[in-house]
Amino acid sequence: MKSYAKVSAHMSSRRGLGKIMFHGLQILRAVQRFARNRDGNVLILSALSLPVIIGTAALVAEYGDALLKRVENQRAADLASYAGAIAYDKTKSETDMTKAAKNVALLNGIAASDVQVSLVPSPRNVKNKAVSV
Repeated sequence: MKSYAKVSAHMSSRRGLGKIMFHGLQILRAVQRFARNRDGNVLILSALSLPVIIGTAALVAEYGDALLKRVENQRAADLASYAGAIAYDKTKSETDMTKAAKNVALLNGIAASDVQVSLVPSPRNVKNKAVSV
């Protein structure tokens, strides 16, 4: 009698396994049918690729904005250093140089507190001096 119970338990577990395999086979066939079906492929591909396209466009816009801001800051720094160099050339005063550079930076929308002006050796000739902003 004992062996019969074991066989019965074994058979019921095989039936459960068969049901699982049957459902798995049904799912596999449904996926294959879906893959073979050509209806709506453009819609599905569009829906899947649209977030990627929108994300890429957003990154391009952010990168372009960062480049523009960098160019604007560089232009303001160049103008400020040029104004400081002209002021230093005329008066040989570092305070006038700093004041001129900060005024030009302020005209370009940069706060005077954000501007640091100093007189440094020229990168071309050590005997000459240059204005660093």
